[in-house]
Amino acid sequence: MFDELDTGGTGTLTFMQLGEALRRLGLFRGGGNGDYHAELRAREEAALHERLWKLLDSDGSGRIQFDMFSRFLFLIIDKQETVESAEDTPVCH
Repeated sequence: MFDELDTGGTGTLTFMQLGEALRRLGLFRGGGNGDYHAELRAREEAALHERLWKLLDSDGSGRIQFDMFSRFLFLIIDKQETVESAEDTPVCH
């Protein structure tokens, strides 16, 4: 995915490319359609996108390197596997 998004071949992603990655990963749906809930979700996604960017672009260069992006993906995948594992575990009464 990184190479597909890194259209300039710079080895880095921009803010907008990170947003596209978040949509492709299914974490964000993108824009609202005039619907109140869709607009609210879009604003929340935009705020989260900004916060993630500030964390991932820790040097303030305006670009994130592959290693930072891959660490972010690992955290997301690891968290998802933990949730799925917990959902599959029967609850004892």
